[in-house]
Amino acid sequence: MAEKTEVYDAIEALAVHCRPPLMSVEQRTLWLRDWANDLAEFPLDSINTACRKWRHSGTAKFPTAGQLLPLIRESLPVQGERVQIWRPATASEYAAMSLREKIREHTILAHEAGSKAGPMFRNTSQGKRMMGVHLDAEEMPDNWRIWKAEEKRHLEEASRLRSKLFEAQRAPMAAE
Repeated sequence: MAEKTEVYDAIEALAVHCRPPLMSVEQRTLWLRDWANDLAEFPLDSINTACRKWRHSGTAKFPTAGQLLPLIRESLPVQGERVQIWRPATASEYAAMSLREKIREHTILAHEAGSKAGPMFRNTSQGKRMMGVHLDAEEMPDNWRIWKAEEKRHLEEASRLRSKLFEAQRAPMAAE
């Protein structure tokens, strides 16, 4: 983890490239202390990498801690396995899944289909303002109906699998 003086140096180096707000000496001392407290839990390499990314972003304004923290977090060294981005399972992957994993897969697929269907409103302008007008299902395009049917199919399959899981969990209790 970074020492306070190392954080001070990183912030001062960033201040050479991006103008921080004008402040008195006392305010600057408090400001630097706050930065050191906000960044103390992170390794110095990640802080320096984030500062370099901010400089290279073309933004001349000095960042807030809230703007710099995501850059620091993405620069943290990876520990263990990297998180895998979800993608639909292949047939063989699906066949190898447990009931809980299959339920999760169908729940995600249902959400994806619902997102692709989109909202049930149309934007219309009233003067200078845009207003959303709610539409009935009959007014929606065919594409919306296709994705909503897909969403419903995945939710029903997830529900069916939950029932199987519940029955499997109850079976040992009934035998006792």
